Amino acid sequence: NPRGKFLLKRELKAKGISPEISTDVLAETCVDEFEMAIQLLEKRRFNTEGDLSQKENARIYRFLASKGFNKEIIYKALQTQYNRN
Repeated sequence: NPRGKFLLKRELKAKGISPEISTDVLAETCVDEFEMAIQLLEKRRFNTEGDLSQKENARIYRFLASKGFNKEIIYKALQTQYNRN
C-alpha cells in the first residue's frame, strides 16, 4: 500500500523503532512520494468531470493526507492531476 513518509514514520514509531533510525532509513530510500500520490489518485478514480468543487478538492486532500503525504506533495499532485492553478 502506498504511504507517505509521515505515515511510515508514525507506523515505525508504533512498532518501537526510534525516530532517529526511522528518519535515517526513510532519508536513504529513493521513493518518489509525488509519483505515489499520482498513482493513488489514478487508482482511486475520483469523479472529477470539469473543475473540482471545493468539497471534492477537500475530499481528495483528506484522502492523500490520510495516506501520509505532506501538503506540498498533495497540492502538487492535485495541480498536476486535475490541472488546477
